[in-house]
Amino acid sequence: MQYALVLAGAALVHAAHADHAHLDAHRHERRIVDTTVEWVYTTVTKYVTAGQDIPTAASQYQQAPSAAAPPVDTTANLAASSVITTTSSSASTEEALLASSVYSTSTSSSSKAVPTSYAAPTTSTSSTEQAPSAYSSAATTTSTRASASGITKSSLTPRGKKAGLSGYVGCQEKEAFADLAPYISWYSDYTATTPDSQGVQGIPMLWGGDGSTCADTQARLSAYNSLVATKTVPEIMFGFYEPDCNCPDSSEMTTGEAANDWDSLIAPLAKEGTVLGSPSMCKQKDEDFLTPFKSAISTEWDVTSVHINKPDLDGVKAVVEYYWNTYQKPIWVSEFACVNDTPSWSPCTSQDQINSLINDAVAYFNSNEHVVAFGPSNGNGLGDVWPLTDSAGKLTTSGQTYLNAIKSFFPVPTNIPAPVDDGGAKHLEGYEIPAVQLPSTSGEKVDLSTLPGLNIIFIYPRTAAPGETVPDEWNSIPGARGCTPQACSFRDASDDILSNGVEKIFGISTQSTAYQQELRERTRLPYHLLSDERLELVKVLELPTMEWEGKTLIKRMALAVQDGKVVNVWYPVFPPDRNAGDVLQWLKTR
Repeated sequence: MQYALVLAGAALVHAAHADHAHLDAHRHERRIVDTTVEWVYTTVTKYVTAGQDIPTAASQYQQAPSAAAPPVDTTANLAASSVITTTSSSASTEEALLASSVYSTSTSSSSKAVPTSYAAPTTSTSSTEQAPSAYSSAATTTSTRASASGITKSSLTPRGKKAGLSGYVGCQEKEAFADLAPYISWYSDYTATTPDSQGVQGIPMLWGGDGSTCADTQARLSAYNSLVATKTVPEIMFGFYEPDCNCPDSSEMTTGEAANDWDSLIAPLAKEGTVLGSPSMCKQKDEDFLTPFKSAISTEWDVTSVHINKPDLDGVKAVVEYYWNTYQKPIWVSEFACVNDTPSWSPCTSQDQINSLINDAVAYFNSNEHVVAFGPSNGNGLGDVWPLTDSAGKLTTSGQTYLNAIKSFFPVPTNIPAPVDDGGAKHLEGYEIPAVQLPSTSGEKVDLSTLPGLNIIFIYPRTAAPGETVPDEWNSIPGARGCTPQACSFRDASDDILSNGVEKIFGISTQSTAYQQELRERTRLPYHLLSDERLELVKVLELPTMEWEGKTLIKRMALAVQDGKVVNVWYPVFPPDRNAGDVLQWLKTR
């Protein structure tokens, strides 16, 4: 079960919940409200302006008794979302959002958050995909879809990377998110309007429908209806959040209520090709909700949202196998955590056990053909050891374990060609570097010939910016692929390198300083990058180069420079993400 992360002052509030052990079936009598929306599609694409008022429920922040309540964010930035536009012929009463209102909170309010919106589009194409025969194709015209990461029913993994993050509202502003961003493709904050951030796609969710009487459901539903009212249709939409368990930490709906709300609120999105994600279950493989729900709905889901809270890999496998064998649909592990869930809910307290679960689960998810995406829970109610971030928003030991685990699968495809030693750098060892001033991301110019002491200089061809499409031909060039992993390897090893007698680390490419600054900020590089855009260093050092799309790029290498003199050369470098490790080994043994 998801428990939203609480940032109250400088402390994380971790409240233990027993919903998994105490699965009370008590329900309240409710009046079902028909919120069916009639959809009329147009052929226009619209991007929503940043800062549009979308209320988010204050109860996404669980407040323990005596804990100070954090400020309520009543807006959601939709600027980076890629959408399809629609026109609604009937306005829902929830569209009057009271945008100036602050939703009240209480100590018993829900600790949930809700998934998201979508990545900045790289291309815009006209959608000609027809709805499956089970769907009613009543659209008057074909709408235009702005492609984000390219999530479709036949290609569900965002940007080809399974790893993601189950976060919380505002998590994308934290340092931990920036550390993870180069290695994850998606994240959720449990809202219907999660913004894309740092090249990572937000994945949205409708937390609960009118059938749910949880205190904050209407606020969440209003945000969803506002999204619809702005004529936006996302690439993918999940709903609902654990309707098989009780408020306040789940959306608590009967199968009939959930089916009614699914057909009226979620299913219409399928007509425009939106991928539909199933309700998630808090009871894991003991759930008895989805089968009757599936029988009651008119439009089936495309991908099954799965929550896993188990203490070991065997438990993880059992849950995945249950959902695949039962529903035969691709699996999106939207949450996983280390929990001793029988006979009662007890979060893991051993860091070693947590590390093992993370490493084993990541390897399993990446190798399992039925799992299309996965992300660890970063929420409340999971003890003091599991949470991936601390009160300052930095990675904990568990967070670093997850980062290291996904990095081992991210780096460089195993089938790319390794570079050969063409002798292009054999003249460099012992070379006195001439005076050349290179622009730095520090805003100053750096002359390598004047740097005192021992300095490490790594050189790379080029990096790609978020959303930039790199042609497949790039992967076929020996030594071309892997510049960001190389840069990140020096980031991760920087403290060790500097503690072994190195004064400074620099990275060099022929890209502009502005381009390098984006990379440095996005990947949180602790060192500066130097631009040889004018090929001055290339010429004086006679560095080995290659041509790509009319530009001269420097082949990958690294140099150890002692008082302006090259004392060691790493060339060729392969695999690129091990470059820093090779340098560190040399430093320790020289």
